[in-house]
Amino acid sequence: MNDMPLGHSTCTPHAPSPVHPWPGLIVLAQTRAPALAAVGSLPVPTASLSRERLFRPQGLAAELYNKEAVAPRNHRAESSKRGHKLQYGIIAGLVLVLAVSMAGTFASSLVAIESAKDTVISADSDCSVLKVARSYDFALPLVLMGATRDVTLKTAQGVYPDDDVTLQSIVNTFSHTLRFPTPDFKSVVNPNVDTLYSSAFLDIGLEPVVLTIPKENGIRLGLFQVMDFWSNVIGNPYVRGSMYNVCIYLAPHLASDEYMKCPEGVESIESNTTNLWLLARTAPRDSSDNSDLDLANEMQNQYELRNLSGWRAGSSPNRAWLTDGANTLSARDIVEEMSAAEFFNISTQLMADNKPTADDVRFVREVWTAVEESSDAVLSEGVKLAKERRPSQKAELFERTEGWSGISDSIGTFGTDYALRAVIADVGFAANLPEDAVYFIKPFLNGALKHTLRLSPPPPVDKTRGFWSITSYVGLYLVADPRYPDGNRAAVVSSLQSSLFEESNGDTVIHIQANDPGEGKNWLYVPAEESGASLTLTARFYLPEDAIFPEKTWTLPRIETH
Repeated sequence: MNDMPLGHSTCTPHAPSPVHPWPGLIVLAQTRAPALAAVGSLPVPTASLSRERLFRPQGLAAELYNKEAVAPRNHRAESSKRGHKLQYGIIAGLVLVLAVSMAGTFASSLVAIESAKDTVISADSDCSVLKVARSYDFALPLVLMGATRDVTLKTAQGVYPDDDVTLQSIVNTFSHTLRFPTPDFKSVVNPNVDTLYSSAFLDIGLEPVVLTIPKENGIRLGLFQVMDFWSNVIGNPYVRGSMYNVCIYLAPHLASDEYMKCPEGVESIESNTTNLWLLARTAPRDSSDNSDLDLANEMQNQYELRNLSGWRAGSSPNRAWLTDGANTLSARDIVEEMSAAEFFNISTQLMADNKPTADDVRFVREVWTAVEESSDAVLSEGVKLAKERRPSQKAELFERTEGWSGISDSIGTFGTDYALRAVIADVGFAANLPEDAVYFIKPFLNGALKHTLRLSPPPPVDKTRGFWSITSYVGLYLVADPRYPDGNRAAVVSSLQSSLFEESNGDTVIHIQANDPGEGKNWLYVPAEESGASLTLTARFYLPEDAIFPEKTWTLPRIETH
């Protein structure tokens, strides 16, 4: 789902007016919207900043400002396969688009959608609205990263009320969640309840950071996902049979001459952004066994982060924070509540330390400039258009197989596919690379009916460390399993559960319904009162074998309704 080719738009660039009022932007510099006030602080310009300084990211457009300041091309993204769809989904939230499909027919491609819009656009202001909409897509993952970091800060402040927790307190440190997310968890949409999260926001501007990964201790899987601040996955190390270190450093052309070099012989990951998000997923052997959970917690507590200078000096690792799985703050909702001016203001500030790559230069020069030249009213209309286009963009990702839906295999290596990157940021932030996890989505269930899914043969995942699960969601969030009266466990059926029942022929049959099907049957609860687009299932396959990815010769069977 590549963004509309530049240079093929029928609308002409909008010439800036000699006198162009900017009501609201200077006010924004002095005030903070309620959405941001709830989660801490992102940098906001001071009232003394000029209009150019306010909206022009330092070093953003290499050919306009400073060519050396722009990050190099994303070679990993260039090498990824594109142009076709993966029959395996990734985020249950993508199914929201199917609600729109009931009311009409979707455009066959995003290019066709945008070309059709351009055909009827004649006024300069309308052309600017389209460019602002595309610029919103471009910046969405960056702003969502900033909001997610602020949610992490606010969470740590709530768990440690007696500590003076600041943004600097949580940078380059792990935050471990020692139990699976509960149904109250709202930090991200469609969270899994198969792995325990360990999260760290990194700042490598002054020196590299060293991640120490311990020797495997009996857990099933320990997977690390290193993302730049644009949500590209730039590294995916994992727990192995021996301890090792990974040095994460800033690309040389962005670093000072005094910037420390990673030691020879140490694995390293190069980043084009100063800020990063490191997300670790740790899976126990048996998710229902407390002793296995304790073993997974022991492994989490051995994950270590140090600045390179501290690592060389043999210093203790940076402090880790412990959190529960019931965080009710939603970074996605925070971004949704931002005004257009606030959104672009924050994206500009974040770009100062997190520059786009050289691949983005043409987009910035020919499209992003509309953000700098447009009035508040045009900015607002552009953001509105971006959100209105989202259902059609999501529809572009889908391919249906046996009633399950899936999307592109470019996840995590987006390149210049800004529309795809925005969709994933919107409905399933921090998605794994398909080589690590593949996802199927089942939309439009009726909770009042009885459904069954027969897995025959078992899903093809790595026999030693791989596993699978199917989880219920309502409105993108977890559903409480009624078998647990405290309401703290989500509805899920997983190969990690020792209670999983297999038939004599090896088949696994899952009963998907509101009522308990009885003894010796696998029950995935769905609320009887829910149906349609809001009630969905997500099937996850960790460390898939080739039949799932990349060969794509295996897919989930159809769910039968009785």
